[in-house]
Amino acid sequence: MKHLIKDMELVACLEGQLTKEAVKRLKEKLSENGELSLLYHLQCVYDNGLEEYANELIGEDDFSTKDSSTICLKPFTSSNEYRMVADKVFPEKEE
Repeated sequence: MKHLIKDMELVACLEGQLTKEAVKRLKEKLSENGELSLLYHLQCVYDNGLEEYANELIGEDDFSTKDSSTICLKPFTSSNEYRMVADKVFPEKEE
């Protein structure tokens, strides 16, 4: 059976305004319609749009850790350990 899914339902889901139960029902309806991948693609587009909008407002984030070498292989062993992301290359001194 095909379900009618309103645009407002999709927008509310993307904005995080739905409860867990409502999201579950929406995903079930999309799955029964054979359109579950639609939600994934909408989420990707929505996230990219938010990122572009944020970049317009405050500029692009130059402190990004998308490099795979920053993945921590050793898990935390106690609650008093602190870790931070730092650049390994020291900046050159200006004269």
